[in-house]
Amino acid sequence: FDGKTYDYDPEYTWNYELSMRSQWLEDRLTFNANIFYTDWKDQQVDVSPSGDERDKYTGNAGESELYGVELESNYWVAEGLEVFGNIGYVKTEYKKFTQKVGADIVDFKGKGFPGAPNLTATLGVNYRHASGIFASADMNYQDESNLDNENTRATDSRTLVNTKLGYEQDAWSVYLWGSNI
Repeated sequence: FDGKTYDYDPEYTWNYELSMRSQWLEDRLTFNANIFYTDWKDQQVDVSPSGDERDKYTGNAGESELYGVELESNYWVAEGLEVFGNIGYVKTEYKKFTQKVGADIVDFKGKGFPGAPNLTATLGVNYRHASGIFASADMNYQDESNLDNENTRATDSRTLVNTKLGYEQDAWSVYLWGSNI
């Protein structure tokens, strides 16, 4: 809004991850797991000096972190029939981040990142017949997430159901899909 140009610093992370990849039951069952931790310095974030969400520029949060776990699996029930699912949990937190909002200095220490739901999950099924006919459906869930650095506004949690039906050959395919049905 003020027409000024703002400088910001590069961001740096140290990322730690422990993962497992496995296949069982003659490769019909796949199970994968990740545990992760990220230590973030000078995270690039949206800053709103006026408090108006449309008045933003990129600035730096001094220190922040995130950690979590992801689990995913798929199972081939029969020839052409696969079920799959995944679940993820992440905790985000500003460790050192202050910002001038209006005449006040606001401390965001302990607040979560905007746009980062804690919990996400998907469950679905795919079917492919040798003739080329295929069908898939999935349901995915996303927990509520913050819309601002102060964590005063949040989206609602949501569940979406998606489907896809079709026919495919080597060089072409035709399908009908529905998102958020």
